[in-house]
Amino acid sequence: MAREAGVSVAGRMWARREVRRRPVALVSLGLLAGLAAAVALASIAGARRTDDAFERLRRATDAADAVVFASQVDVIDPDWAPVAALPYVAAAGSFGLGPISVVDAPPGVDPVESGVFDVAFGDWQTEVDRPVLSEGRLPDPSDPHEVLAVKGSNPAVGVGSRFTLQRPSDEQLAAGDFWAPPEGPTIDVEVVGIGRSAFEMAVIPDDTPPGEVREGAELMATPAFHEQFAAPAMFINNLLVRFEPGQADIERLEADVRRILDKPEMPILDAVAVSKRVTNGTALETRGLLLFGLAVALAGVVLVGQALTRSVRAGADDLTPLRALGFAQRDAAIALALPHLVPIATAAIVAVAVGIGLSVLFPIGLGRQIDPDVGLHADWPVLLLGAGLLVAVLAIAIWSTAWREAGRHHRPAAVRDSRLVRALRNAGASVVTTTGAQMALEPGRGQRALPTRPALAGAVLGVLGVVGAFTLSAGIDDAISNPSRIGANWDIEVQAASPEALDVMPEVLDATDQGGDVVASAMTNRALLVIDGLTLPTYSLAPRKGDMGFTTLEGRQPVRPGEIALGPDSARGYGVGVGDQVTVRPQGDDREIPLTVVGIALLPTTPHSSFDQGAFVTDEELHALVGDAPPTGDGLTPPIVPTYLASVREGASAGAVSDAITEAGEGALEAGPATRPIDLVNLSNVRALPVLFAVFTIVLAIGTLAHVSASVVRRRGHDLAVMRVLGLTPRQTRFALSWQATTVALIGLVIGLPIGLLVGRASWRWVAESTPMLYVAPLGLLAVLLVVPVSLLMANLLALWPGRQAARLRPAEVLRTE
Repeated sequence: MAREAGVSVAGRMWARREVRRRPVALVSLGLLAGLAAAVALASIAGARRTDDAFERLRRATDAADAVVFASQVDVIDPDWAPVAALPYVAAAGSFGLGPISVVDAPPGVDPVESGVFDVAFGDWQTEVDRPVLSEGRLPDPSDPHEVLAVKGSNPAVGVGSRFTLQRPSDEQLAAGDFWAPPEGPTIDVEVVGIGRSAFEMAVIPDDTPPGEVREGAELMATPAFHEQFAAPAMFINNLLVRFEPGQADIERLEADVRRILDKPEMPILDAVAVSKRVTNGTALETRGLLLFGLAVALAGVVLVGQALTRSVRAGADDLTPLRALGFAQRDAAIALALPHLVPIATAAIVAVAVGIGLSVLFPIGLGRQIDPDVGLHADWPVLLLGAGLLVAVLAIAIWSTAWREAGRHHRPAAVRDSRLVRALRNAGASVVTTTGAQMALEPGRGQRALPTRPALAGAVLGVLGVVGAFTLSAGIDDAISNPSRIGANWDIEVQAASPEALDVMPEVLDATDQGGDVVASAMTNRALLVIDGLTLPTYSLAPRKGDMGFTTLEGRQPVRPGEIALGPDSARGYGVGVGDQVTVRPQGDDREIPLTVVGIALLPTTPHSSFDQGAFVTDEELHALVGDAPPTGDGLTPPIVPTYLASVREGASAGAVSDAITEAGEGALEAGPATRPIDLVNLSNVRALPVLFAVFTIVLAIGTLAHVSASVVRRRGHDLAVMRVLGLTPRQTRFALSWQATTVALIGLVIGLPIGLLVGRASWRWVAESTPMLYVAPLGLLAVLLVVPVSLLMANLLALWPGRQAARLRPAEVLRTE
């Protein structure tokens, strides 16, 4: 007992001496581990905040669960009170959009691209879809001259910006002339706040491409504005509904609204389902941040682990006198490990403190735009669990190294013989080649052991990470440069500005097709039909010039009556697939006609439906289902709405063609660029994440390979000296170290290259299927072509300095000191 107490006291005294002897090294080691862990934990916490950013925005804004688009069926001035009184409706409010034009705006803001919504009924902007402010305050509901600007509008718009609006004259209102330039009184409004809500982010998202500035501004006016200026001119009035908790039921709401407003078709937008326009992008950012955090953690484990191993071994030189005092292996291991409580404690404190500090940088990209509470945050589950895991990993690494070092005096380590080295010898490879391969693959024993396994693992992960990341990037780039992957097969959309414009449309479009800029065109018709109980936009497509169709993900397009294709989201909502049947109710008819699902297709993107929502039938079928139905309301919207779609030749300007169509139609036609799915913008926002992940895996590979290369001369100096005595020249010694690095790089390439391709393609398939879009297997050709020579070059560059040192060894001096 006395001996054990003495040994324990001696071990603690020795440990305290070690701490006093090298405090800076021990604290620095803890700082290095803590900083690496902090970056990893902050990234993982940022991923968690990104993942639930939109849901937190929905909660913060009391977001709507559904939007009743009465304007699509020409219900001009609905009485929303009975809908708001339904027992499962918690709050409701409508947004109005009338023919009130922005005629003057702050410098740099395009009035034509700006618009004004107002509160036409109920609790919109207060009890349902209440904005989160980034600047200023909410407008006073009783002040018609105060407005809120939507965050994401032109950057020139700020608190205090003034706009001039103009409404139609009384004569224009009486004549229903809403499309001519307004001639009525002007209205001055001032921006008092900048804010955003789930409605703007998901239902009417900003599709401005990255790097471009939004030209216009989106303004939200007050109930007082509606009453005083907009009510007489209102022709769009749509209701946002928030359900009581646990009572969300889109189908029930649609049935009740049909009954209340006496409309057989009534499109209801599921605001929760359509939020995938946003959450698809944040999901990609979430996974990117998780991978980034894991890459940092892995790099930290490898690099810090190597530093820890060296630190523990630095004290092993004193084990001989300690053993003379009676230290057993366990006692010696404890003595070696105790000083490293300092880096463990330092690392845990730094990881938590710096992790909290770094939280201000997350989320990134789209998640940051959405997050209603960006700033300093402490994700305690991640921080505490991460700190605990950090302490455990460091303790295990320190103890295992200390135990191994303490036992070397008693038990020599087993030598691991490499099959590849044996194969090289049997094949008659040169001594230089086999020596290099042996140093790369056989760790050795005792003080001469090399960290070969971490080096090989680092090389594999480096190649895997680079190839996988750039394969994923290739998929993203392919989708961005080929919008047809996501269903955008055309560059221009043309619609009639009024029912009377349908008469001039054929002549203008015929002239457009005959021009040299349009290479393909088609006419799509759109109608609202009740399919399996829900109103869906239903399209047909009639080619006019060239080859143009909707992108098909599964099956085929309908080619005969009785067939239908569905958007992926609609098919998922119905629970049907190719080969199943759905029932369609014709307009003005109570019959239910069965149609067979022959395909899953991507459809046009509109403000009222996403590209993966709706149905697609033949033109003959659509007209048969609509029949001779009258206009849906007061004659503004025909039962079948035609839209001209056209793609232009490479090098031609879609804007110039659109302007020519507008001019030829003398204002009767609305021509403009095709509406792109917001998912394309979201993909652009996350384009940098795979590259960032690749950078960290490269750092990991370089760090591990540099460590093993730098350790050769110190740990294998005796072996190299013996080989020099046996005839190995300095030049051959340098080549041996080059072959060591080359062997590690080659193994990394052989294993990492195919796995990286598989991982990158699997990642892109997940992105494509969840978006959804047409999956085309990506190939990061540039990365694949460059990774082989760059890996070999980098490995040999890292071996230059150790090779020079090895070549300058003096065998006599080395062997004399052994």
